[in-house]
Amino acid sequence: EDVNRVLIAGVPNCIIPYGVVKIAPHAFYYSSITNINFPDSIKEIGDSAFAHCESLTDVILPANCKLGYTTFAWCYKLANITLPTNLTEIKSYVFEQCCIESLVIPSKIKSISARAFGNIKTLKNVTFLTTVLPDSDNPETEVNEAIDVSAFYNTGHTDGLTINVPWSENDVLGAPWGAINATINYNYIEN
Repeated sequence: EDVNRVLIAGVPNCIIPYGVVKIAPHAFYYSSITNINFPDSIKEIGDSAFAHCESLTDVILPANCKLGYTTFAWCYKLANITLPTNLTEIKSYVFEQCCIESLVIPSKIKSISARAFGNIKTLKNVTFLTTVLPDSDNPETEVNEAIDVSAFYNTGHTDGLTINVPWSENDVLGAPWGAINATINYNYIEN
């Protein structure tokens, strides 16, 4: 048996070998994993693949990776997340009840579904990098249609949450998308 081709789930630290392109749904569900390294070959992480990994703290996702529903939901110690730069969709409950403090929404995002970032009581800052409306394939789509009204449901730090958006106030009538104690900085462009 080739030891280099064996992936062991349930260990605290995991290095997924290069060449793996998909992580199956529920692959690490309720695992005690604390740290994981994803190779650039990963293109998809299935539904609930890391849900309830209550010791997981940091995740850096490959640039071309897609995320399923509830992928990292209920990872109560997940504080640092780097979203894939080419991510176009954030599905429902992907980061529900994580403890993320700061979040950068990549420039290619076209939709954010219900409670994608729900119930995150530690979130202080969200910055959208795109300068176009999220659904750039359909210029008639309003931001309100591309970002679900509950995308940030019940989310926000007690000291406040700042959401930086590149759109005008008229474009984001649904903001803050369910967030609590939030301030929206309109027409924000990151340098």
